[in-house]
Amino acid sequence: MSILWKNTELEVISETDVAVFGAGPGGLGAAVMAARAKCSVAVFEQAGRPGGAAALAEVSPFMYSADSKGYLDGPVYTEWFDRMLSYLPPSMQKKQREMDFGLCSKRTISPTFVSLAAEDLLLEAGCKPWYHCRLVDVVMSADKRNIEAAVIHGKGGFAAVVAKRYIDATGDGDLAALAGAPFEMGADDTPESCQPMTTCFDLDNVELPYGTIRCEDFYVAARDLFPKAKEEGKISSPRESLLCFDAFGPNSVHFNTTRIIEKDATDTASLSEAEIEGRRQLREYLVWLRAEFPGFKEANLRSFGDVGIRESRRIKGIARITGDDVKATRHYPDGIACCNYSIDVHNPHGNGTVHYHLEPNTYYEIPYGCIIPQGVDNMAVASRCISSDQMANSSCRVMPPVCSLGQAAGVAAAMSIHSGTPLPQLDGKKVRKALIEAGANLDRK
Repeated sequence: MSILWKNTELEVISETDVAVFGAGPGGLGAAVMAARAKCSVAVFEQAGRPGGAAALAEVSPFMYSADSKGYLDGPVYTEWFDRMLSYLPPSMQKKQREMDFGLCSKRTISPTFVSLAAEDLLLEAGCKPWYHCRLVDVVMSADKRNIEAAVIHGKGGFAAVVAKRYIDATGDGDLAALAGAPFEMGADDTPESCQPMTTCFDLDNVELPYGTIRCEDFYVAARDLFPKAKEEGKISSPRESLLCFDAFGPNSVHFNTTRIIEKDATDTASLSEAEIEGRRQLREYLVWLRAEFPGFKEANLRSFGDVGIRESRRIKGIARITGDDVKATRHYPDGIACCNYSIDVHNPHGNGTVHYHLEPNTYYEIPYGCIIPQGVDNMAVASRCISSDQMANSSCRVMPPVCSLGQAAGVAAAMSIHSGTPLPQLDGKKVRKALIEAGANLDRK
């Protein structure tokens, strides 16, 4: 079988019920749940392993997504995390399993175990992963309302992918944009007003005189030394503070403290510049920490990730949530994911971060229409680029709720196929019910 694309016959290398593009948290949730709902599923990932930002950008830890009853996200997120822990040595497993589920900052994750655990879940569900495959285009139906094929490029050249339903888990909304779905960007619809990017890195061989970074002595040192380093020109990152977490492994610290402003994650040149800028700032931190911060004299740069992207396209859907919805902790009859991570907007242009924390044991819901793009009948969105304003997006963009958004997209795709109903016409309340029956933590009564 072949597909005509730009006057070229492309071989169809995959024909399934559901095709998922991106194997990060959203793609994982979507693929696993669609497969469990008796669909054949192919997953296309441009890297050589799954896990998304947690694996490739070394983003850690998983941000808070729980209430007094437990995690808001499941079953895929909780299964994924539990499988990661299974790869730890026994003593570390015990420590992590005994930890309060609300202490996200201490729940460190390993990029390698993130990938192994994600691949375990994909293969066990019966999904077919395709790695080193970059999405490059789509072939649309005559009325422009359905994707007939996706075009990918891999080591074997260009090829076509055919499915009954398509799921965009690319993070940047690449599939949706190629299909012609409308989108917005940033605070004022410009790429430059999107939240800044960050290059995360880990240092080991650290000997903290305080014993841990989670103590007052470390906070005081960071509060005093970081502004001084900026004033003296030793640190050029426009962040307002030193941001770091416990890292995976002993004597290690994870840094999420570079800030790369006014770059466009959807532009080739700009994204390359962002990678270079992030590593330039990393080099500054390494020199400064070794020279001036207690305990870091012999610190070793263990690893760093690809640049981490907080925000790019936000696909316009048949519903939309806003920062006001988050603050009001609104619930919906067709809510398909829960979230109580704070509004967390890093200044797109420099110094400062806006935080708005929800009250304990409250959460908001994301309605079904936020994952369904306007104008396309056979595609759902399963990543941070759902239909939302910047404020709401700054909360729901983190990995646990994105995994839940993916779950919803996978279940909806399966329901759409089994019933023969276009995705925009599905009853979101029925999608919610099916998610609860499949183990999603949506009924908090």
